[in-house]
Amino acid sequence: MSPHRVLHVEEELLLAEEGTFDEVVDAMDEEDYDDNNDTVQQPVVVVDRPVRRWVLGSAAFEFQTQHHKSAGALWNLKWKELASRGMHPFEGGVYEDFRGTFELFNQFSVKPTSAEYTRVWLPIGELAYAKGNILYEKGRCTEAEEYFRRAAAIFRIARQPHVSAVDKHRFPLRFKAWESQKETYLRAGKLWIVRLRDLQVPFHHMLEHEDDLVHMYLRRPLSASWAEPCPVVILLSGLDTLRTDHTSRTNAILARGWVSIALDVPGTGDCPADPSDVTSMDRVFDSVLDYLQRDGRYDMKSILVWGRGLGGYYAVRLAHTRREKLLGVVAHGAGTHNFLDRDWLSRAQYHEFPFAYNESLASAFGYRTVAQLMEEGQNKFSLLRNLIIDGDSTPLLFVNGVEDGLMPIEDSIMMVNKGSPREGRQV
Repeated sequence: MSPHRVLHVEEELLLAEEGTFDEVVDAMDEEDYDDNNDTVQQPVVVVDRPVRRWVLGSAAFEFQTQHHKSAGALWNLKWKELASRGMHPFEGGVYEDFRGTFELFNQFSVKPTSAEYTRVWLPIGELAYAKGNILYEKGRCTEAEEYFRRAAAIFRIARQPHVSAVDKHRFPLRFKAWESQKETYLRAGKLWIVRLRDLQVPFHHMLEHEDDLVHMYLRRPLSASWAEPCPVVILLSGLDTLRTDHTSRTNAILARGWVSIALDVPGTGDCPADPSDVTSMDRVFDSVLDYLQRDGRYDMKSILVWGRGLGGYYAVRLAHTRREKLLGVVAHGAGTHNFLDRDWLSRAQYHEFPFAYNESLASAFGYRTVAQLMEEGQNKFSLLRNLIIDGDSTPLLFVNGVEDGLMPIEDSIMMVNKGSPREGRQV
């Protein structure tokens, strides 16, 4: 069997229900494979479209996680453990800032998608912020920074799972929480040894109806200078992770003497680009590079992109469309094509995302309804369908888990064998 056949995972290829990638390939060798329509001919099943069997496995694919039922269930089944360990989405927070409120949510069966959910968090975040201000005025900056970070974490939970300027009027409380998260996070960042810089750079490649500024957070090593330009890592945020949520990653980047830049991707946060335009991230990226080039303190031959989740999708696109401008790209948990499959979306809604996954993804791609996303999304945004991934790319590393219930491993399997040579790790 030629490696090229592995690439047709999307085109209704029937993957083995369980097993490793090698087992999938071996199973395909034993089938009567038709190169004309990329479908397995046996067994013949008369349905509107071939039944997909995902590497994830049918049991995991069909399983509906119970944390979607209420905010209390979300806490007890998923978030309590993450909060106790300070892991996303609780990075920078303190467990006790969340426990009592979620217990009340559980008692009153509050829905996490409701306005009430967000409204309850706002005064809690404001109280933490006020404590930080008091400590700051007393010159106790270390303690003040901690409270500013705690406030930012509270506001992050308040604006979950997704927020964007496009939805400002649909979800005003979420957007208010987002504005508060930015304010408190910046107060903390200004107290760091390597300060967080809030930059608005000209969106030179904007469309007529778009805002004219790109918002980004930049941290530059103290060693950076015009005489010794630094490499740059551009972090592309995801669906529920915005540019305020990369502290640990930026610390690791700075420790290596590199510059970190955090961006919201189209359809999320403050990204000015129209998410319904397939070239939106290309245009944002070009505008950021324009700024870096003009400044002169950045090594323009050492620009890397690291994208996670939805940011990984855009990272893969940039690896191809802007390959000559990039030293390399990491696509971390990235979707490329199958993540927009109608069948996949029908179950991904109930997988590990906190809540409202399909609604959030639809908004991020500029759709008003999930039905529109399922009808049009794959044809419009698939990197396979629009032939992006057939071309050459900069060095590209894929990292994803076989059990990812949002970005199927099929997308990474396909990409490792498509276009330019890639590197991949499935775990």
